[in-house]
Amino acid sequence: MQTKTIRQLKQGEAFMRKESASKIYTRGEYVRGKRGVWPRGYTCNDWMDISRSIQLHGDTVVFTDFDY
Repeated sequence: MQTKTIRQLKQGEAFMRKESASKIYTRGEYVRGKRGVWPRGYTCNDWMDISRSIQLHGDTVVFTDFDY
């Protein structure tokens, strides 16, 4: 497993937030946000549940290159 920041990942690349996590996410596009309303960051979609997504800052460290 390797560690990278969200910013270093390509769009659509899979990652886990922790080394022992069971959920897998894919990096989505950058959301600029709106001051005071929406946070700025990258949309990350759940691999198994397409209706679930989270938003993470670009400096968040994640784990890549793992076996499914």
